Amino acid sequence: MTEYQIGDLRDYISEKRSEMIATATIEGFTSEETIKVSQELDELINQYHRLVQNKKRETPSFHQYIKQTLLFFYGSRFKLHNLS
Repeated sequence: MTEYQIGDLRDYISEKRSEMIATATIEGFTSEETIKVSQELDELINQYHRLVQNKKRETPSFHQYIKQTLLFFYGSRFKLHNLS
């Protein structure tokens, strides 16, 4: 998922949160409709967190980048375990 799509998901979360607050204000915090909207909001938040975590796994850390760069330039002569 791209940054644009992640941003869209943030917008959906914000809209769903507003909907939940409005529903709770009108129908009460324990109404079936409020609980339904709350569960939909939970699912959006969980989806957002999964996407962000997957994106973090796909992007190598700076430390990994340095290791790969040193290995490229120095080959097997460089001991990678010294950087751990």
